[in-house]
Amino acid sequence: MALSVAVRVQKRRDALRMAGLRPVQIWVPDTRRPDFAAECRRQSRLAAQADMADVDLLDFMDDALADADAGAHEAGDFVTIAMQGDFGKPRPALIIQSDQFNEHASVTVLLVSSALVAAPLLRVTVQPNPENGLQKPSQVMVDKAMTVKKDKLGEAFGI
Repeated sequence: MALSVAVRVQKRRDALRMAGLRPVQIWVPDTRRPDFAAECRRQSRLAAQADMADVDLLDFMDDALADADAGAHEAGDFVTIAMQGDFGKPRPALIIQSDQFNEHASVTVLLVSSALVAAPLLRVTVQPNPENGLQKPSQVMVDKAMTVKKDKLGEAFGI
């Protein structure tokens, strides 16, 4: 007779405890709260301050964010990036970093390739259209996340 799910789960937990592990409950912020975006900006500023000693630069960044430059890169934009190993050849990428963390000098992206692979869990196929600006069928490589300096980003060419 097969063991019930509850019994199997309990056996697994007991085995983990015997291996010296213990369960920990984790509380995470509610992203739906009205003050969540402000808290993200506050923490982002703290992280940026840890990396930069120049307070004037932080004030400049605050002013720039208040003006909200229309040409700024946003999450969901397709951009080109100059990668180290490709002789500076621009490569397409998709910005995945939340706009709430724009104070950082870097941005997190997923690389994009026109070499299609049958791996739908790791490669999301995107068909070209005028809105996304892609020239041929491409795949967003979920397994190729990277963080790059913003000065390595080219113009956004689609969303």
